Amino acid sequence: MTVEDFIEQDWPNQPSVKATCLTLLRGLRREAALDHYTFGALHEIAKDADDGLLAQAAMYLCTVKIGVLRTSLVYEVNGMFLSASDEEQESFAKGEPIVHPVSGVPMAHEDLFVVFVPGPHLREDGSA
Repeated sequence: MTVEDFIEQDWPNQPSVKATCLTLLRGLRREAALDHYTFGALHEIAKDADDGLLAQAAMYLCTVKIGVLRTSLVYEVNGMFLSASDEEQESFAKGEPIVHPVSGVPMAHEDLFVVFVPGPHLREDGSA
């Protein structure tokens, strides 16, 4: 089954969610060269979706079954944004702090940003 097939199957009675998922999928495939997307960037792709609908579609595309997107944490170091490692993200999910790589001080939650990154099923052939 393709990702599109799963979307059609999973949202038969919610056409607005289905349409937003498909719009995001197509837009993300066009922009596959980007390494991450903010919520605002997803909003640019799905211009007609309100925030709640966009959040629902984005989280659906992050599910293991669909795998088009993943969530990731990033933080700023010397003017550059770096992605937290898988190990840092697992520790953070357990309630442990992420330590700033330069200062060595645990970062405040306000210093971490959630972004969406391409998942394993964001491919042109549509397979999942």
